[in-house]
Amino acid sequence: MGKLGAYIELSRPKNALMSILGALTGWVNSTSVYDARLILTCLIPPLVLMAGNAINDYYDAEIDAINKPHRPIPSGRVSKREALNIYITFSFLGIALSIFLGFIEFLIVTAFSSSWYIYARWLKRTGVPGNALVSLGVAFTLIFGSLAAGNSDK
Repeated sequence: MGKLGAYIELSRPKNALMSILGALTGWVNSTSVYDARLILTCLIPPLVLMAGNAINDYYDAEIDAINKPHRPIPSGRVSKREALNIYITFSFLGIALSIFLGFIEFLIVTAFSSSWYIYARWLKRTGVPGNALVSLGVAFTLIFGSLAAGNSDK
């Protein structure tokens, strides 16, 4: 699959699917309205998560070269620059799309897009603080789906 396959592997599609399911669960538990906002609600969390995975691999490149040399960056299938560009692009898309859902949703998406950078750059190896941030990231999908659905009746 070449370069595209490496990009897909970098984004960890199974995790992205779980974020869609989390957002959908939050939505379904909050409303019986199914409108176009649901599409955005299910699209934004995987974009943010895939961005987070890219920046995580960017900062883990040296460690992965030893422990996981098959990963896209250490194997040379994706450059660090490409991973950084994926992070920037997917974060921007997630944040930009969230504007259409509401101000609170925009703030939440902006915060969690930023948090993945903070995690990868500084918190990953801190133990409890890093793990707490990842746990909040998982909860983000449910909360985000619920908040976005709450605005669907208006």
